[in-house]
Amino acid sequence: HSLRQKIEGEIFAGLASANPGKGGKDLIIIIPANLSASKTPYEDKQIQQYAQLAQSRCIPVVLINLHCDKATNCNRLTSTERRVNKARGKKVLVEPSILLNYRETYKLIDPSEIVKQGVPVPFYHLELDTSRLDLDITAEEVVGFLKGLMPLSPFPYHDPSLVPNLNDGH
Repeated sequence: HSLRQKIEGEIFAGLASANPGKGGKDLIIIIPANLSASKTPYEDKQIQQYAQLAQSRCIPVVLINLHCDKATNCNRLTSTERRVNKARGKKVLVEPSILLNYRETYKLIDPSEIVKQGVPVPFYHLELDTSRLDLDITAEEVVGFLKGLMPLSPFPYHDPSLVPNLNDGH
């Protein structure tokens, strides 16, 4: 965690201080919802880092939670592609018992809990069960969501010109 925190700290600081791109409206933060509801200090700090970066850049935070049922999860986990990657030395999980333990022990963070923490930026959430979806359909669903975002939290911006147009070319 300490190395990850140092790297993330540098990334967040660089993004917060960097000159915005054309018009300053081309950046949004999309977080995979792999933060657990365990309320560890690291995860709470990470959420706040995302929120602070988004606030400094006047951009929204988007949480995407793609999940599937246990059987589908185990099938995907033990796929030939993953096993080949493991054999080639990639660090990928291929053991169903470990996965099932993770699924039982850790629950993904509830986005309404993040909003209750007072995230000071527009906050969007997509939860999608991909159990019966292939990769292309999942991607289409995510893109469709991003084009039609509805915030879970109000826009606190003082200057409306700073609000990115999320439906324009993203």
